[in-house]
Order: sequence, then C-alpha cells, then structure tokens
Amino acid sequence: MYYLYKLMISDLQSPYTACNLCPRNCGVDRIGGAAGFCGESGSIRIACATLHKGEEPPLVTGKGSGAVFFTGCTLSCRDCQNCQLSRDGMGGEVSVELFVDIMLRLQAEGAANINLVTGTQFVPSIIGSLEMARRKGLTLPVVWNTSGFESLETLTMLRDYIDIYLTDIKTYSPGLSSDLFGRRDYPDIIKDGLQLMLQERPLIYEGDAIVRGVVVRHLVVPGYLEESIDLIRWYGRAVGEKALFSLMTQFIDPAADASGGRSITQWEYDLLQDALAEADISLGFLQEMEDESSWLPDFSRDNPFPEAFSRVVWHFRRGFADLN
Repeated sequence: MYYLYKLMISDLQSPYTACNLCPRNCGVDRIGGAAGFCGESGSIRIACATLHKGEEPPLVTGKGSGAVFFTGCTLSCRDCQNCQLSRDGMGGEVSVELFVDIMLRLQAEGAANINLVTGTQFVPSIIGSLEMARRKGLTLPVVWNTSGFESLETLTMLRDYIDIYLTDIKTYSPGLSSDLFGRRDYPDIIKDGLQLMLQERPLIYEGDAIVRGVVVRHLVVPGYLEESIDLIRWYGRAVGEKALFSLMTQFIDPAADASGGRSITQWEYDLLQDALAEADISLGFLQEMEDESSWLPDFSRDNPFPEAFSRVVWHFRRGFADLN
C-alpha cells in the first residue's frame, strides 16, 4: 500500500515539471526548484490552519470552517488582502503527511468543512493529500476557496475531490482586470471555470450547512462601482439561483495607512442594493457597512484574525496549538 501511494504521489507531481496549473502557463520545472509566477516550487507551503467564523454563514456552522491558508498565488491582485502570503511568501513548508494531520486535526476539533484557501499552485499535492486523508478517516466536505484563476484542466483534476466551490469573481471588466492583475482575459477565464463548477455542483444543504454547491464572491473596490453593477447584472442573467452570491463591501487597502484609502459610501451601498434587486438576486448575502479594518489579517501573529472569529489549530511558526 505504501509503495502504491508513493507511486501515486510521483504521478501527481508530474504537472509541476512543466507547470501549467493556471493560465499563466509558466512552464517551469517546479520540482527542479524553479518558481512559477505564483512564487512557489513543488513543495506545499502553508501559513496557518484555523477554525474560522468569518466566512459565509452556511460554511461556518458549529465551530467554524476549517480554513487552511496556502502560500503563493496565481493571480496576485494589486490590492490583495492576504499579500503576506500571495506576494511576500510568508508560510512554512509542510510534507503531505503533515498536511493530512492538519486536516484531520481540524476535523477532530469540530470544523464544519476543510476550506482550502488559494491552493491552485499546489493542486497535485493537495489531491494526493486528500486521498491519504480520506483513507485515514477524513469525512468533511472540502471547500475550494479560489480566485477562480485556474485552467479548466486543473479544475477537471479537482472534480472528484471538491464538494463546495467558493470562487471569486473579481470583475467582469477586461480593462479593470488588466489594471488589477495584468490580465484582460480574466473575465473569460472565470466565466468558463464557473460554468464547469455550476454543471457539477448543484446546491445541497444539511440543515443550515451547505455541503455541496457553488458560492460566488465579489468584493466591491471603491472607485469602480459601475464595474460591480455590470457584474451584478451579468450574474443575474447568467447564474441566478444556481449558486449563492456573496457581495462584499468592506474593502481594505493593505497599502494605505490608517488615514488612507476609502470605503464605499452609503449612497454607493444603496445603489448596489438596488442593482441586486433589479437583477433579481435574492439567494446569497450582502455584507453590512461597518468599520472592519481589524479584519485585515496579519499572519505573523499567532492568530491572524480577531480572536472572536478564529481559533488557530496550526501555525507555521509554532506548529499545532494546544487547544485543551
């Protein structure tokens, strides 16, 4: 059995040797030590794993979502809220065996699901880890928490391992996507990927918890209100009630000091509410207007998030937490 498992891991690592896991199509040999656009080689790196209460309500029933935050990113947004991980490379290298132990510990601590946050750059290793974890008793639904910037081939690799897709739609505008992350083709890529997700994962609940389906997030960036309204209109036509729509309004500029940047105004918030109503989008969530600057995570701390919303199970600087 161990020999067969090692063969499987070896087979799954082959996509790293000329990596095309995302539309950047770097083609580099990450097993050989080269880093792709994501900044990562062929070894999994994770910053922390936490029982996280800050996700959408159907994902955080009980003690919270079992969120695992990976290092690196295939998209690298200009205003990334997790820039310590996506651009600065914060996190620690973990073996497949340790990653499995982290997932099983999250399950033992009462997580509602395993929430894999920005893991596209590690898909082959994640698949191997989920195979091993299932053999060791992992039974929780698995959430693919993604920017949506991945190839259809990569999504196809994941189809037997993911129960819930939690995907961003950053923008429907080629011009804004070029400005935010240098890719005018992002809207086409995300629409193709979303179509695949919707075909395979209709919404299924157990009580108040979603156990299968698609959740689509959109973060409104101040100064680009019309682009967000265009996206809402498109979503109403193209998706409707096939997924949950989560409209987030608490934009935080990680580059701004305490007096810099701005949030959306009440007038803009009202326009977004009107757009949701006109698009007949009633299945989902609208974030309230509040000062949530404390939500900007700091992964150098033992707990990157507010204590009331996060219980850390594993951190790259101190390992497993004593939760007794």
